Amino acid sequence: MPSLRDQEYLQQVKPKIQFAADRLKEKYPASLTLKELIDYSFPSTEAEIPELIRFFKRYLAVSEIVSFDETTKTYRYKPPYDVASPQQLIAYFQGKTDVQPIEVKELKKGWPDCEAAIDQLEKEHKLIVMRGRRDNLPKTVWADDPDLFAPIDEEFVQQWDKIGFPATNTSDEIRRYLQSTGRTPAGQIAQSKLLAKPKSSQKKRIIRTTKQTNKHMAGQLRDYSALKRGGK
Repeated sequence: MPSLRDQEYLQQVKPKIQFAADRLKEKYPASLTLKELIDYSFPSTEAEIPELIRFFKRYLAVSEIVSFDETTKTYRYKPPYDVASPQQLIAYFQGKTDVQPIEVKELKKGWPDCEAAIDQLEKEHKLIVMRGRRDNLPKTVWADDPDLFAPIDEEFVQQWDKIGFPATNTSDEIRRYLQSTGRTPAGQIAQSKLLAKPKSSQKKRIIRTTKQTNKHMAGQLRDYSALKRGGK
């Protein structure tokens, strides 16, 4: 259990760790030495206290947003995506083994001014971008391939733009719009098929109304019609 003195050191060090993380984030993707972080995070009087520096190094080592390079003995900010340029973003997507997108808000933690680069990469058909309806800012990005881009004649674009749809684009309003123009909504076709009564596959039973007789047995049976009931 930490001693009372250690707990005091820990309380002093906690804000210093945050100062160091903010500094690394500000300098990303550059790396900083331990001395640079100490000089930035501590006043000169505290920087000379060995126990404070020991706690500082210990908690830097376990920070989830700080990485340490054993070769250069330097610290670096560790964002959700190690990307800070258009080239690195494209390379990141090329190295992925799935088709999951990147949330721009997470990308901005390491690359705050990425929006201009995303706009340019979208124009070059290297990114597919989903934007917010109100602000038109990029929200999510996927990898794209410019070799798959097929330009469309401006004439077809203009014809498409002339097609009017309800402003709200709700399913009910689109259905009413199609019906008003003499078209049948796809959903209505499916519903009609469900409501249609299926035909029975059983054969209809034939009911005979003619009287059946035993004419084919004529001459084979004796005639007892002359006998009266109770006769001899």
